[in-house]
Order: sequence, then structure tokens, then C-alpha cells
Amino acid sequence: MELSFRRYTFYLPLIIVVLLFPGCAKENNAVTRMTLDNGLRVVIVKNDLAPAVSIQMNYLAGSNDSPAGFPGMAHAEEHMMFRGSQGLSAAQLSAINAAMGGSSNAETEETITRFHNTVPAKNMEAALRIEAIRMAGVLASDAAWNAERGALEQEVQQDVSEPAYLLLTRIKALMFAGTPYEHDALGSIPSFRKTTAAMLQKFHRDWYAPNNAVLVIAGDVDLKPAAELVRKLFSPIPSRPVPNHPDIDPQPLESSHIESNSNYATGYALVAFRLPGSDSPDYAAALVLTDVLAGPRGTLSALAQNGTVLGATFDLDAAPHVSTGYATVAFAPGDNSRQLLNTLKNSIIGYVKSGVPADLVLTAQRSEITGAQAIRNSLEDQARIWSDALVLHRVSSPDDLLTAIKRVTVEDVNRVARLYLDGEHAITAVLTPKQSGRAIKLDVFQHVHDTFTPEKVRQEELPPWAQNLAKPDQNGWNLKPTDLKMKNGLRLIVQPTLSGKSIAVYGHVKNNPDLETPDGKE
Repeated sequence: MELSFRRYTFYLPLIIVVLLFPGCAKENNAVTRMTLDNGLRVVIVKNDLAPAVSIQMNYLAGSNDSPAGFPGMAHAEEHMMFRGSQGLSAAQLSAINAAMGGSSNAETEETITRFHNTVPAKNMEAALRIEAIRMAGVLASDAAWNAERGALEQEVQQDVSEPAYLLLTRIKALMFAGTPYEHDALGSIPSFRKTTAAMLQKFHRDWYAPNNAVLVIAGDVDLKPAAELVRKLFSPIPSRPVPNHPDIDPQPLESSHIESNSNYATGYALVAFRLPGSDSPDYAAALVLTDVLAGPRGTLSALAQNGTVLGATFDLDAAPHVSTGYATVAFAPGDNSRQLLNTLKNSIIGYVKSGVPADLVLTAQRSEITGAQAIRNSLEDQARIWSDALVLHRVSSPDDLLTAIKRVTVEDVNRVARLYLDGEHAITAVLTPKQSGRAIKLDVFQHVHDTFTPEKVRQEELPPWAQNLAKPDQNGWNLKPTDLKMKNGLRLIVQPTLSGKSIAVYGHVKNNPDLETPDGKE
């Protein structure tokens, strides 16, 4: 069962990733940066891995900026951006996205709302036009909002029926009481029923300004023409005054304990700590500490390896002002949850008392650098890490964060551990499995983001600029693998890439465990 919380650090689930060059990759002529006269910041990253582009528009407004009493306003605005704008109806938007053959999605976080679209490179202009039109305005009519509110209320009902989600919301409420962080981005049904279309129009005017946004484009592009296209489409949108973001000043954390039952097949014990936010000088050390705690050679993993628990992990839920670290173990029904909770806490606090081993710090640093190199082989991930660098980590490029990680010392990691892994100022929680007859959700702590990629669309008359969309170029892939069969029958496929300085090794055994596992040996 999955035990992962949202985590903002470089990670790629490969079987093996080998770093060829230990240094960080330097920014070169494959990256163009610019700031338009209206304040829109733009980064264009050339990567010809595939004939596609991934576009991410980041607005520096999230759930923290929702009006008092309306915690889901930013989330509602995210949804309304797919309900149409001047010159582009919701039906046309769905039809265009479907015709381009790409994927369109969005998500709302505490300080950011993101819109991303991955399309064939030949349709980059159409995808950018969509973002420019939506930045210029939103058609938040009463009718459109009434229709979209139903989808939001269904999303709320789905999440609040999950014991893991309810537990996390209780933890956040205690961890950040009295600050906007005490609410997540989801919102509530009473809040949505009080929200009006006029309020959504105002939220767009206040926050969805070019001078409050960062646009990232990664993919098979020619940098100069792409930059000229961005200027052409976005420069006419005027800048606007943007309100001040709310202050985040959490009070000292008091120790608390939460207990709840669930219909899951296993139980979960958690210890939650406050950790440095991405704007803290200690953030890089916190990332390294997180990797040490979550690593296969750490004390948490040892709990699973020696059979004390079914699984264990440590995750970082990062935000600019303050982050949350979650140490989590899964246990079997009937196990002593209180005893396991003490074991979990002691395994973490042990690093505070004895210090973090130097070799684990070095391994964690290598893991971060290796993952950052390997992730360059995905256009969507590359757009994401550039966006994270600029709007979440608040540095000028992903390499800046890697440089900070490389400079972290063992003393830095131990200092952060002593300051933040305080067992007397932590929140503990237990989810005890109880049979209820309800279906079991497998990805317990994974929140599924909204998805707006249409599955079915009706025929719609499209705007002139969208009537001749290019079809995906099946012959345009730059993949030319070497495929050979060794004497012992092993098939080997090698595909060179120029986008990163790493080697990814995958393996696959042709079998079907469900059919071939002997009885009693599952």
C-alpha cells in the first residue's frame, strides 16, 4: 500500500540510475529567459527528446490567498479556468485539447495554482493561445459556476470519505493553527455554496495577472521563434496591482495526539514535525535530511526490514514558509499501535542524539543530484522542476537548488535535525484498521489531482486559430535505439539521449506472477 505524501524534491522511480558526471549541469544556450514589459516571467528550455512541448503556467496565488471564510476559492478558480473565457467557450477548449492529442491538467497548492498542457510541438502556438486567453479573463457566469460547483462538491465528498485525508486535515489544523496553512486547497461544500460568480471574477482580477505569473515551456522548440511567439501572445495583457499575500506566522507547536479508525487493511502510525520552508537557508539541509530518513539504509527502513512494521517512510510536504515532515509506518491489525508509535519516534530522535552518519548524507546528496539529471528525460518533469525552482524553491534555476544541496555538510544536517526533529513538539497520529465492509482505497495518502483532459467531446466550431491543428507527427520521434539479442537470450535495448547526464537501467522478466506463483507462495 502506498505511503507517500506530496513531496517537492527531485525524484524518479528507476530501478538503477547512475550519474555519469558528479557536477551539476550548467545552464547553456538551451535555455532562454525573459521578463515581458507586463511582468510575466518566462523560461523556455530546449529539449528535443520528443516532438512535443510541455507548457506550465504558474500563478503565484493559492489556497493561502482565498478570502477568509472561503478556503476553497483558489481551487474553485482553477476549475473555472476550464469553463471558458472571452473568445473561447468551455466546449471549444475541450475540443481543442482533444484535437491536439495532448494532456491538460491543473492543481492548486498553498501558494501556487498551476496549469499544464503537453502537446505536439507543432501545436505549441494553440496551447499558448489558450493560456493567454485565460489569463486575460474568465467567464465566471452564475450558470457556469452553478454547473462547476457540482463537480467540486463531488470532489469534496470523495476526499472527506477517506480516513487518511481526514487525518491529514486534522494534522494540518493543529500544525498551523491560526494561519492560512491550517486549511488545504480543497475547500468545503458550505464554502462553495456561499461562493458567487462575482467573487470568482474578482479573484481572477486580483491574482491572475501577468506580473503574478511564471510561464515555463520545455520541449522541442526553437528558442528565438518561441520567445517571439510568447511576446506576441502575452504582451497585450496589461499588468495589474496584486494584493499582498497573507502573513504566515505559526505559533510554537504543542505536542498533540490523534487517533482514528479506518477501513484499510493495515494500520498507520505517524509522527509529524515542522521543517524549514523553501525560503529558509536550512531548506537544502532539510531535503538531505529527508532523504537520509527515507533512505533504504536508514533507521526507518530497518523497522520494515527486521519485521517490526510492514512498511516505513519519511516524506516532506514542502511550502515556501514552513514545511511538514511525516514519518510513517504501516502495521498489521492487532499490533500494539502505541508501542509502534514510540518505536517510530525513537528511531527518528535517535539521529538527534547520535548524529546522522556522514556516508548517508553523501548518499542522499548523490540521490538528489542523480534524480535531477535523470528527470531531464521527461518533458513534463523538466517543466515541473523549472517551475518548482522559480515559484516554490524561489531560486533562479533547478541547478541553484542542486548547488545548495551539494554544499550541505554533515554538521548542517545534524543542526537541522536537532532544531526540528523535536519529539516534544510533534503531532502523533494512529489510524487503526476496523472492518466496515466498505471498499478499500489502495493509495492511502495519495491525493489525486484534478484532471481536465476530455475523454469525450462533441463537434464544435473552433476559433480560426484552432481550425488547422497539426496531427501528432508519428515519424518525428528522435528515438533510434540499438536492439540486439545476446547469446544467452537476453534482449538488450539501448537508447542514447542528450537531455541529461545519467544512465537509466530498466529490467523486465517475462512472467505473470498471478498465474505462475505456486499455491501458498504468494
